[in-house]
Amino acid sequence: MSRLEAALRNVLSVSCLSETVAVALIGAERAEMPSGRLRQLLTRIWPDDVGHARFGWQLVNTRVPLLPLEVRERLGVYLGVAFAHTEDHELAHLPLRARPDDGEVLGLCGGAEARELFYETIETVIVPGLERAGLPAARAWRQRRTRKPRHTEFHQGLAQAHLSLM
Repeated sequence: MSRLEAALRNVLSVSCLSETVAVALIGAERAEMPSGRLRQLLTRIWPDDVGHARFGWQLVNTRVPLLPLEVRERLGVYLGVAFAHTEDHELAHLPLRARPDDGEVLGLCGGAEARELFYETIETVIVPGLERAGLPAARAWRQRRTRKPRHTEFHQGLAQAHLSLM
């Protein structure tokens, strides 16, 4: 694996998936939240997430289209693992109950609403964006569960990506 491919794996997972989802979730909560300390905190955090997501999308949109088909296919296989990991991680932190205790007063999204926004973000923002860049993201999203990735496999891929950048 080249250093560029390793870096792109990391950028796809962190910036294009995790940070893009965070932008949607934090943005939605922030928009519904009354003025106060929590809204101020989210207002300070949100631009950082937006910047991280934009960085990743810019890198993916400028570098991926130039890659050979076989590298884009390997990144597509990796995306299946990254999608499954992101889904597992997000759903673990988005309980199905309506809202946390006193959450409505704070403007927090209910778990079901947040889950719906998560899937909407993946399916209407992330997958189409990665497809436009030349990655087989729709296939990776559909097949993310056909070969259940182990968390160790995901983390080994990130470790390998990190080591090849050194």
